[in-house]
Amino acid sequence: MPAKKPTFPSRPCPKCGKPIHIKSKKHDECGWRLGAGDAAPAAGQPPEVNKSVAVRDLLEKNPKTPVKEVVSALAGQGVKVSANYVYMLKSKMKTKKRVEKRQKALAVTAGAKTANPLDLIREVKQLAVRAGGLRALKDLVDVLAE
Repeated sequence: MPAKKPTFPSRPCPKCGKPIHIKSKKHDECGWRLGAGDAAPAAGQPPEVNKSVAVRDLLEKNPKTPVKEVVSALAGQGVKVSANYVYMLKSKMKTKKRVEKRQKALAVTAGAKTANPLDLIREVKQLAVRAGGLRALKDLVDVLAE
């Protein structure tokens, strides 16, 4: 009698070759499980390289490196990346640098006490009275500015 054809969508088990359900992540008959030892690269294949880390490393050494040179340098190392990918990573690096610069500026200005403009004007008027009038205060400021 011929073997009965499975009625569910199937694929062969990577370990034993028997049909298993297409969405199955394990095969109890032979003990195969998805992710158990499958992550190791096959013999003769180079290990997986994180492409974005490789591109960032090159760009951190010299940010003004042309994109074509980055692509060719990585190709020499066996990492295949497109020029569009390098452009995207460069723009993300610039955005990150801009955000860090803004946050640093905000941190510096946050430490400085921001004065109320009305209070500041009142203090300047009091200082002018102590200096002998606004003209005398202006002369003092001019001398300090020199």
